[in-house]
Amino acid sequence: MHHPIPHSLSPIAHVLRSTRPALALSALVLLAYMPLFSAQLLLWDDASFITHNYRIHHLSLATISDLFRLKPIYGPHPFALFTPLTELTAALEYLLAGPNPRVFHVTNILLHLISTLLFSRLLRSLGVSFAPAWFAAAAFAVHPLQVESVAWIAQRKNLLSLLFSLATLYLHIQWRLLARRPYFLGALFCALCALLSKPTAVALPLALLAYDVSFLRLRFLHSLRMHLPLCFAALIIVLINYHLQHTSGALAPLSLRTAFENLAVAAHALVLYIAKFLFPLHLAPVYPRSNLSPHIAWWILVVPCLTALIYCTRHRLPLFSLGLLWYVILNLPTLQLIPTGLQILAADRFFYLPSLGLLSAAAALIDAWLTRSSQLLTRCALLALVLSWAFLTHAYARVWHDDLSLWSYTRRVFPTLALPQKYYAIALYQAGCTNEALPLLRSISQRQQDFRVFTLLADAEYSARNLTQALHWANAAVASAPSALAPRFLRALVLSSLNLPALATSDWYAVLALQPLHPRPPSLLAADLLALGLTNSALTLSQSQLAPLPSPSSQQSHSSPR
Repeated sequence: MHHPIPHSLSPIAHVLRSTRPALALSALVLLAYMPLFSAQLLLWDDASFITHNYRIHHLSLATISDLFRLKPIYGPHPFALFTPLTELTAALEYLLAGPNPRVFHVTNILLHLISTLLFSRLLRSLGVSFAPAWFAAAAFAVHPLQVESVAWIAQRKNLLSLLFSLATLYLHIQWRLLARRPYFLGALFCALCALLSKPTAVALPLALLAYDVSFLRLRFLHSLRMHLPLCFAALIIVLINYHLQHTSGALAPLSLRTAFENLAVAAHALVLYIAKFLFPLHLAPVYPRSNLSPHIAWWILVVPCLTALIYCTRHRLPLFSLGLLWYVILNLPTLQLIPTGLQILAADRFFYLPSLGLLSAAAALIDAWLTRSSQLLTRCALLALVLSWAFLTHAYARVWHDDLSLWSYTRRVFPTLALPQKYYAIALYQAGCTNEALPLLRSISQRQQDFRVFTLLADAEYSARNLTQALHWANAAVASAPSALAPRFLRALVLSSLNLPALATSDWYAVLALQPLHPRPPSLLAADLLALGLTNSALTLSQSQLAPLPSPSSQQSHSSPR
């Protein structure tokens, strides 16, 4: 016999019913990403972001202000990108818990979970029914394509940028529905935070315009006028990051130069992401470019076909049309239509933000399908699909546990690709497997001019006290990357050991110019200055190390130009 819930307990029951879907999404995320709780930091970009980042290790007002400098004092911007908010979150974690990788991984998982819940809320505000919104959010949460962004600590910028982008879209929709100014100001603030987390958020103004014009049918010029402040902020971020990329040498010339070839690469990437979303097999950190020359015309046909699909569905399925439009717009910063330093076709991390658009379109289709078919059968099939993706995500998250597991897996997926071969050899060396690593490193050094490989070979020879050979590899490393810190540091060590203090001091000064607050060079430089008989200089240098941490202004005035 059915017993109704007492009136006094009905609010509690309502809360339980409303939180149950969120709890289910949370359980899915935690189970799918459980292998990451024991994962390590990676050599691939985690080193420059966390391990060797002075600002992360020494959080203070001086280092916080340094995050926002175009020419920072306490080391270069990681990835040669302007991501101050991302660095700030990592610095706070380091302050509270030190270099424990688990803390960074837990934060990444929590950020991904919050974005999942917010995405579900966003879809509901767009008029999607409960079940399609939940399934789309679950697909976002546990799809294997998202593993790279969640598992790789260096992609914290991806997670923060998406979280603030979701908040921007949601607040903008609420502003259009309720016409309350705090929503507009909140959307603008969240958009600025997204821009300061990762520069790919520069596509946000276009996404907001697409919602206004395509979904709400507002006039373009009226909508554009409301978004001019955000467009101006996005332009500034573009110029800042172009400057950083250009000055760091990251804007390497592309092998594909014509507009048609670049358009074909972009179309190929758009199709590849959809294919990998439907069939998430043979995933990898990067997807190399293939020879598109014989098929350029076919790939370019994707563009008018996708445009026609967006245009033809704008009335019957407006959210489907808007979702596809968002998918294209949010992909624009990484599609390489404008020449950049990227030499790859695509990467899973580039799909993280555009997945919002594709899954919004999918939610619209599911919503329409559920009104015309057996809801129970459809929901069971969707649940089975989500669970299968969660299983694949759990397995793929184990691949991202450490460098050796990641790059040994990637070598199997792309056995002829140079990148995994190089990082696998580096991972072997860092793991202490020098007998296996050195032959691979020497083989790679004959095919590539890579300063990391040369530096490790120099380090191996230096450890074996083969100083002449160590100097050979150190010279090669410095020649390959004159502004890199590690080759200069190692060459200075080798020159000191060869009793060449005059040459060593030159490298020590170069190291201090690159990283003025590096703890080791001053004492080693002082020893070489003493060997040269420059006692007063050595004494002055030693005394300066006893002084408190300099302020940014004083450090700027005394540091060498870079």
